[in-house]
Amino acid sequence: MKTLVIGTGGTIATRRDPASGELGGRCDAEEICARLPAPLSSELECINYRNVASMEIGPSDVLAIVQLLREKIADDGVDAAIIMHGTDTLEESAYLCDILWDLSEPVVFTGAMRGGGLLGEDGIRNLQASLAVVQCEESVGRGVQVVLNDEIHRAWDATKGHSLNPAAFISPRSGIAGEVWLDDVVYYGPAHARHTIETDVLDTRVDLIRTVTGMGVHHVEASMQAGASGIVIEGAGTGAVPGDILAGLQAAVKQGLAVTVTTRCLQGPAPFWPESRDRMSQLFSGGLLSGPKARLRLMAALGKYPDMEDVRTAFERGGKYGC
Repeated sequence: MKTLVIGTGGTIATRRDPASGELGGRCDAEEICARLPAPLSSELECINYRNVASMEIGPSDVLAIVQLLREKIADDGVDAAIIMHGTDTLEESAYLCDILWDLSEPVVFTGAMRGGGLLGEDGIRNLQASLAVVQCEESVGRGVQVVLNDEIHRAWDATKGHSLNPAAFISPRSGIAGEVWLDDVVYYGPAHARHTIETDVLDTRVDLIRTVTGMGVHHVEASMQAGASGIVIEGAGTGAVPGDILAGLQAAVKQGLAVTVTTRCLQGPAPFWPESRDRMSQLFSGGLLSGPKARLRLMAALGKYPDMEDVRTAFERGGKYGC
């Protein structure tokens, strides 16, 4: 088996300076993989895509990584891939990759909460667990997953829930998909149906707006004036927004924007209840997707389809069940 390991940077690629005790240096993918305990049950090919903090990784980078994965699988006999990534935006890159990934080969995103050389560093163990996951036959056809702290998360639900704790990632809507027990991979259910959007184009002009009490419509108006193609609005509860904001969203739809309503809650969907369905019928339902995840799915749908009904179908097909 041949596994591609791609380095993009993040805490997993940092190392402690023995003189100062600070995290200062950066490691490339080969250096990180060289620390894996032998013997390895898979041939590794390491590629250094970038070596930056995850806030510097954007949608165009994910498109490039997906294209690289396709080429390596088609031309170089790669059977699976692991992407090492900073944890701050890992959940977004992983989900966008999952939206675009229509092949059966396993792909895992992993990272670290504590850098190399620090007490309790977790990067090498996370990489080792990720290797076990991509080598597992049951991982085939499960799309893109996130593996940290010996837990397996579905990309659509993986969420960084703690800023410092090594057990940082949670799956608040669906629960974890499985665990890694030493080198054994245990899944807690079958692979779920996936609704990918195969596109080489993303429309990144999608804004995310979170509603709070007393908030006015000016954020929506600013998005319209700035030339946004779409707006994702995080409403309260099941997607509730103040009346003036709803009027602003309806005006955005008339202007040709795709508008999606999600919930700012960590659990539960954003359906439209019967009493509000008529008023909100022109808006897309975010279903189980968080605001950041809905934004990425809307980017892909807008990038692929010129017709708004096709955009809505592609978006809501994945949003309803989160995948």
